Amino acid sequence: MNTRKISIDEWGKFCNAFSREHHGWLVSVAITDITSDTASKPISMKILADNLPLQEVREAQTKTEAEIMITVGEGIDETSFLVENVAALYENSDANKDVGMRIDSSNRTSTVVQFRVAAKPDDLDGLTPTEM
Repeated sequence: MNTRKISIDEWGKFCNAFSREHHGWLVSVAITDITSDTASKPISMKILADNLPLQEVREAQTKTEAEIMITVGEGIDETSFLVENVAALYENSDANKDVGMRIDSSNRTSTVVQFRVAAKPDDLDGLTPTEM
């Protein structure tokens, strides 16, 4: 898997594009504890959402902190997860296909948004059943 770090000044633009390109895609959201040496070695993982349609990923920054809100599900099943104290944001891909994203917090946790099926956005028609 390829991981690309997104620069802090591009977080808002990246989150907007990610939401637009992947709206309605089925995702799982998990939170992991990370070791001090690398975010790629999770200690434990807790699944927050499993195979729900992605609604939006939104970023907000102040001078001292940043947070990212992930919204998944539809109707009464819609839920949001707030990631506070964001320290780093990564785009994950595999063989030029989007796999998801990872958000590292300063509290030594990572929130992972992973697509059920990796795909190139251009390979899909861009419409979900609720948008037709």
